[in-house]
Amino acid sequence: MSSVSPPWTAVALLAGLGAGYLLACLLTRHKSTDPQLSRTIAALSSEVARLREVVEAVKSVERGRRSVRSVETSDFVSAQSESIDSDDEFFETTPNTSEAGLDERGRGTQESEEVCLALVKEIKERLEGDPHNVGLLWRLARVLTHQSMHSQDDAETEKELLLGAAEYAREALSLDDGCWQAHQWYATAVGSMSKFQGTQQKIEQGFEYKEHIDRAISLNPINPTLHYLSGRWCYEVAGLSWLERKAAAALFATPPEATYDETLQSFMRAEELNPGAWKGNILMIAKCHLKLSDVPSAIEWLHKAYQLPTTTPDDVSSQREVEELLTQHDLDFAT
Repeated sequence: MSSVSPPWTAVALLAGLGAGYLLACLLTRHKSTDPQLSRTIAALSSEVARLREVVEAVKSVERGRRSVRSVETSDFVSAQSESIDSDDEFFETTPNTSEAGLDERGRGTQESEEVCLALVKEIKERLEGDPHNVGLLWRLARVLTHQSMHSQDDAETEKELLLGAAEYAREALSLDDGCWQAHQWYATAVGSMSKFQGTQQKIEQGFEYKEHIDRAISLNPINPTLHYLSGRWCYEVAGLSWLERKAAAALFATPPEATYDETLQSFMRAEELNPGAWKGNILMIAKCHLKLSDVPSAIEWLHKAYQLPTTTPDDVSSQREVEELLTQHDLDFAT
């Protein structure tokens, strides 16, 4: 595998639905209507103040800015997060060569809007003659999601494209629930729509996102991208504060659960499947080790990430964070 970070991750990570800050929003929304929760919040006024700051930061995220770092939620919901390798067809167990041309032009998020439009037109024309072609349906969902990245200054257009992507992926799943790509791109589209939805729906769809990512992994366990995306969701949940966990337990019958050990396993699995392929995953491995108080292992992985080539804007972002973490530990980058 190449050590160059592949291109499509920006879309997928936008889909992450950052569980931590969404629960924080929900606390603010429900504290006046839930007596038990109100008492809890009143007893922890300093924590409430911090959560209010989170809400303000979330508003910034939803305008397309970097995600909330002040509460250690990393870049899970950022549209400009580090790149990982979708490489849908490389990891596809039954590749369909008839769509090879579509895949060469439709994998990444770097295509121009014109290329996306041409692909949408071509796939829709093919679907007219073969409306139940699952491969065409999930590929159309993928391209529409990529196209939405070019429409972030036009909320209505972006939302319409993502709704269309989710619908085509859902249709693919109705025809073949065993299509892992359809699960992946349905989750991606659903997650990307979070900024157009209310808090309650965002959190509910956070569960739906994880459900489809897990289903995709069960169908294609050798795809590193899926393990990475699962790890990012787990990292968010593992980082929830005591108050956020208590609120989730009060408001949901089954609150989200994850540990940093489980999170690390996801990132390590992605690394095993595609070693040294992208800075972002190695950075997350290091951050998990820091959360687990294993500083020597964290430093080892930070140096691995630092030494990888920096070839994309996403790599630049990851490299900056790697250097910040190394600096915090007073380490020489060249060590």
